[in-house]
Amino acid sequence: MVGTPYSSLNFGYDSTPSLATTGIAFRNNIASESQAGNPETDLLVQGAPAVLDDNDYFTPRLGGPQVLLDPTGSPPASFDAYRAATGQDGRSITLAPLPIDPAAADFRLRSISPCIDRGAPLTTALGDGDGSRFLAVADARYFSDGHGLVAGDLVQVGSQGPARVEQVDLTSNTLTLEVPLSWSAGDGVSYPFAGSAPDIGAFEFADEPTDADADGVTDARDNCPVAPNPAQEDADLDGHGDACDGFPNCAEYLDTPRAHVAAGRAASSLCWVWTVGAEDLLCDLCADPGCYDRAVPVYGWVPDWYSTAPCAAEGCCNGQDDDRDGIVDCADPACAATALCAGGPGAVPADLGDTLRLERAGRDVVFAWGADPLAARYNIRRSDSAETWPDEPYRAGIPAPSITIEGEADQPPACVFYRVTGVSCAGLEGP
Repeated sequence: MVGTPYSSLNFGYDSTPSLATTGIAFRNNIASESQAGNPETDLLVQGAPAVLDDNDYFTPRLGGPQVLLDPTGSPPASFDAYRAATGQDGRSITLAPLPIDPAAADFRLRSISPCIDRGAPLTTALGDGDGSRFLAVADARYFSDGHGLVAGDLVQVGSQGPARVEQVDLTSNTLTLEVPLSWSAGDGVSYPFAGSAPDIGAFEFADEPTDADADGVTDARDNCPVAPNPAQEDADLDGHGDACDGFPNCAEYLDTPRAHVAAGRAASSLCWVWTVGAEDLLCDLCADPGCYDRAVPVYGWVPDWYSTAPCAAEGCCNGQDDDRDGIVDCADPACAATALCAGGPGAVPADLGDTLRLERAGRDVVFAWGADPLAARYNIRRSDSAETWPDEPYRAGIPAPSITIEGEADQPPACVFYRVTGVSCAGLEGP
């Protein structure tokens, strides 16, 4: 099931709350990118649903799906708040379903889809059956006998089956099967599946030998099934191959193994990013210099927090990863052209030689020396011998090639030696 930018998925809604539909069952379904205009609501749940669970509700919007529980004016709730308030959708997920090619209405699951084996049996068997065609279940409404128009559903009971449904008796919740099966009380009853559990969605995953783009990789395993890419390059590791990824350096969709989610718009080189498990927290994905930390979502809807402020630039000499690309200071290529990092992260400031000059100013002494472009800061050492110097500086971390030390002229008369050294961004001290 795929929504549109201006329609929410409604369960039981009626403009007259007392007439809201009850008893709705919705399981093992995908609802992707459903959204209403104002307020931005993905789901509207009213009445008393029988069960909503084992579904995938995906929206690339910041904060995940929003659920409206009261259509009379209350604001929508977060998906977690909705689950806590209603007890529904406890096992449901909110991940991008990753179908093969939704633009071509090919909603079969790709091999990396988080919907594989994430569903559950639709109902359970009541009582044991030994070579029987009559299967009593907890809820028969999930299945159809075709009503004489088409073939009935195929079902699986536990690991037994498949068997086709000949008749559905909703009064006694009994399915009549074409062929006899055996089962135990409590066995799950579902449509046929492969794997450890049913998949979420209309199609059970199967690595069929279709290869639409003829690149040697089957569609279900191809990270770009609509454009040939035999090497499967995927620079941002978002599951969408570079050959068909409009924003190849900014992860666009949530995939179970990934650490970040982003929804982007290639034309403006903007994206938003949030961390899995904390979807309300913005973070930068600034390894791509064209990727901003806040942006217009894929729909073109402009939220209140819209901003085109670029990611922070690397500070180059503060010991912090300002642009959040995992590389700090001079090790970051962004700092390579700066004077402080001209020699690379292993560069050591030069010997400042005899450039140190002292000038008395009353009780204070002004120290000045020649600057070194590789020095981010300077240290001064003080000793009564020009041959030995203490390990600890007398004054450390001086940001400029001069300093005034108050009261230094008040020291008792003695022969005192001073030495100044430069310190690089990496903390390497010169001679």
